[in-house]
Amino acid sequence: MVLSLFMVVIASACSTTTATPPDPTNVTEGSVVPRNEPVRGGTLSVAIAAGDIQLSPTARRWNGSELQIGRAIYDRLMVRSTSDQPAVELLTKISASANNTLWTLKIRPDVEFHDGTPLTAQSVVANLEAQRRSVVGESLLRSVASVTATDELTVQVSLLSPWSTFPEVLTTQIGFIASPTTLMGGPAIGTGAFRANGFDLSGSLSAVRNENYWKTGLPYLDGVRFVAIEDPALRLTAVEDGSADFTVVNDPGQLRRMDELAKNSKYAVHEDRNEERPKLFAALNTGRPPFDRISARRAVAYATNREQLLNEGIYGEGRIARGIVSDTSPWFTDAGGYAFDVQKATEEARNYEDETGTPLQFILLVPPDPTQARIASLWRVQLAAAGITIVLASPSDGEIGILQLTGQYQAVLQVGFQSPTPDLYEPNLVGSLNEKPAVSPNVTRYVNTLVNRAYAEARATNDLLRQGDSWRIVQEQIAVDHPYVVMLQLREAAFSSARVRDVTAWKSGEGSDALGQEQATVSLAQIWLAAAK
Repeated sequence: MVLSLFMVVIASACSTTTATPPDPTNVTEGSVVPRNEPVRGGTLSVAIAAGDIQLSPTARRWNGSELQIGRAIYDRLMVRSTSDQPAVELLTKISASANNTLWTLKIRPDVEFHDGTPLTAQSVVANLEAQRRSVVGESLLRSVASVTATDELTVQVSLLSPWSTFPEVLTTQIGFIASPTTLMGGPAIGTGAFRANGFDLSGSLSAVRNENYWKTGLPYLDGVRFVAIEDPALRLTAVEDGSADFTVVNDPGQLRRMDELAKNSKYAVHEDRNEERPKLFAALNTGRPPFDRISARRAVAYATNREQLLNEGIYGEGRIARGIVSDTSPWFTDAGGYAFDVQKATEEARNYEDETGTPLQFILLVPPDPTQARIASLWRVQLAAAGITIVLASPSDGEIGILQLTGQYQAVLQVGFQSPTPDLYEPNLVGSLNEKPAVSPNVTRYVNTLVNRAYAEARATNDLLRQGDSWRIVQEQIAVDHPYVVMLQLREAAFSSARVRDVTAWKSGEGSDALGQEQATVSLAQIWLAAAK
């Protein structure tokens, strides 16, 4: 239910220079691939999770496999620089009015979709309007009043309230631009480095080089094949035995195996240790019993032994989380929260029973994922030591989403919070005491007037210090009120054959160094394959 990404308003990046081929240096965790000249040709084989793949940017929130494919087929309006700030990609410039309620987007000229139609302001408007109606963008873009094309290469976005950090949202899935044909249910057509050729009977997707790609000299590869493999262990095996060149690893057991394999120079691990990591957390519905009472939320927070969850639940493949943003983020505030304390947890559980006349117990929804199921079992034992009873239930992912949006649940275990700034969590944390909507992206039904004011103040200013003060207040209030019990930061990494080069060295549309790895996915335009030894 949460989207990802980061930081402040970028001023006017007005260069129209196309990116030059990147410096072919590939630095990975534990190994450095020697510098040499990029080689053209070859097909990269990427092992992805099997399942239903939705490639329209407006269809649903993409999973990791869909995001990786999306980064090959589509381009975004903005991407992230190596300093993790928004940088123009399909735009040449973005600017705001003095009060941050009107944004002007200048579209890059001479860019074509894969079917030969030009990228215009009208096609960008079609995408943003479709996102305003989609499950992906509806809640994030609710402050958008209108999106209009003022000429062939200019779009204006009018807002109902100030939003100084609006460029942030254009670096997310909302910023991926598809052909209007795709938005109407047609095939996946973008402006990206590779053109989709369609799925085969195995669920695998082939894509070929976009010969008219707007970034001069790219891509190097002839094509990419996304091979669907259901078992995460077999995806890793595919790279090990050479039947695939690249995969993303996030299963705790397979991460340990990956590290062992990476001791062999035939393989490489690509991992940004400073990247914002996904968090594993429990969302507590503050709009209904038992978590409408602070004593219940305090009890489960005190009863949570994060160190045990780290060591036994994910085998040490991650870190203890200290809030909704990682401590590597410039916006991180160590708000404290509640340390593991069974005695205090027991006291709060008794307080709840004294207040209500009933013992503290609740149903925890657990997604159909082995790691989360293991965490849920450990957490149930931890809470039982404080006299708290958990009943585990395992609906489908789709059912969990509906129950959350409609508030028909007590607690749910999930993974999210992958943005280093709280800005993009506004739909999840802002609410009104006077309104109780039947359907809401604020799935915990959490309402705190201090948090509401902090968001309004952060979005009304361009002053980074004032924004930082607002994000500090947000994090401190969450640590006090506990609508979420944030437990762990999860590790994820990319694993490849050592012949896969320049995995993370790429450039934005303006030619500046860009953040190559996001949510363990990478740009594929600059990747090339060295000759096999």
